[in-house]
Amino acid sequence: LSAILILIAARLLLGCVVFPIFYRNESLFIARRLSNYLLALLIIAVLALFFLEDIKQVATVLGIASAAVVIALQDLCSAFAGWFVIIGSRKFGIGDRVEIEGMRGDIIDIQLLRTTLVEVNNWLGVDEPTGRVVLIPNHFVFKSKVFNYSHVHPFVWNKIDITVTYETPALEAQKLLLRILEEETAAEFGEAKKGASAMETRYGVAETVYQPKIYMFLADSGVMFSLVYCCHYRRNGSTRNRINKRIVEEFAKDQQMQLAYPTHREIRT
Repeated sequence: LSAILILIAARLLLGCVVFPIFYRNESLFIARRLSNYLLALLIIAVLALFFLEDIKQVATVLGIASAAVVIALQDLCSAFAGWFVIIGSRKFGIGDRVEIEGMRGDIIDIQLLRTTLVEVNNWLGVDEPTGRVVLIPNHFVFKSKVFNYSHVHPFVWNKIDITVTYETPALEAQKLLLRILEEETAAEFGEAKKGASAMETRYGVAETVYQPKIYMFLADSGVMFSLVYCCHYRRNGSTRNRINKRIVEEFAKDQQMQLAYPTHREIRT
């Protein structure tokens, strides 16, 4: 009992006094969580040593028990192993936005057996929380692809498709759209270039060239322009809305600029 009380007191001292000196935010949360798990293991070890005085007997009992647990609870053990991979690799952590098995969300907790997400998008069609909480067993790191929206830097690429009629001067429309895109995303690209430097420093290769891009395609109803830009993953909806609003305003000022939509023509012969 004395040994257990000493362990609990040491855990409280570490969690409340020592850890806040060296860690902040997510690192502090993980350090406290690890110390809780370590405390539980040490208490089990103390109880085992108290009731089983022979060390060989303790090792034998623990070995048999461990083998039985692994066989009976394979998914549970793989989830436990997945937790070590998640914590050790540090490829994603609390607060990151990830997509796992088609589910997109923000990580709010990484426990010993499962990772908890707040779901984003889904039926809303915009990058906003739906209000649902998703629990995913940690063995997904061995079986599924994990897409992280905020690894190293939080900027992702997005695309808006704009189609104008064939009567619209295509080159003038392209120049206008490029100007709008450059003006509305100048701040985002400035921040993204700093993130690109961090990516190159960490992995030794340049990720991409951060500048607005426009691609032209011939579509059924007119000339389609794909506007490619980057933005912070949490501001995707607001950035898209701002660009669309600016396009509508600029097109309203010039009668030559006409947005296209599916139509059909009757040609009398």
